[in-house]
Amino acid sequence: MPEHRMLIDGSLVEATSGRVFDNVNPATEEVLGTTADGSPADMARAVAAARAAFDQTAWSHDHAGRHAALL
Repeated sequence: MPEHRMLIDGSLVEATSGRVFDNVNPATEEVLGTTADGSPADMARAVAAARAAFDQTAWSHDHAGRHAALL
């Protein structure tokens, strides 16, 4: 089953509003799936988690690890 939750701070979470929306292919208007309808609060939570990971883990200087994650 496709995932509609957001990955924030290592956990899959619902939008704080609990809402979702259809992800629509603009060329065909086919519904590809649903996704969480994130709010500014959700975005702030995600940015704060990313900043903490960058500042408090090896992520900022582990170039090989970031390369492997992107691959």
